[in-house]
Amino acid sequence: LRSTSQMAFKRFVQVGRLCVVNYGAEVGKLCVIVDIVDASRVIVDGPTTGFERKVMSLKALSLTKVTADVSRGIRQKKLAAALEEQKVIEKFNESTWGQKKLAAAKRASLNDFDRFKVMLLKKERSVAIKKAMKQ
Repeated sequence: LRSTSQMAFKRFVQVGRLCVVNYGAEVGKLCVIVDIVDASRVIVDGPTTGFERKVMSLKALSLTKVTADVSRGIRQKKLAAALEEQKVIEKFNESTWGQKKLAAAKRASLNDFDRFKVMLLKKERSVAIKKAMKQ
């Protein structure tokens, strides 16, 4: 049985919460909740990630663990300064989710010859692992 003192949710919809867009034109971009409109919509902004301030449905956002200590309705310049000062984007990039996002971006930027070199390295690694398993 679960303890009643332990909460089921850890990522709450709150001002300053860093989010990732799930779908739409800005899919994959990072944004910060600036204000809460109602139970299903929030105002988000991402001045350092090229995301314009707009009202978005919570269904289109994934909440991350990272938060910024900002006030409700903060202006774009002050938000950018707060994100830089608190190193919010860097904290996200250090997380597992951020590492996966960076790796996917790196894979997407590879050209044909780079993908070929990766394939050869994978084959080498596979042979080395098989050799080690036989011993």
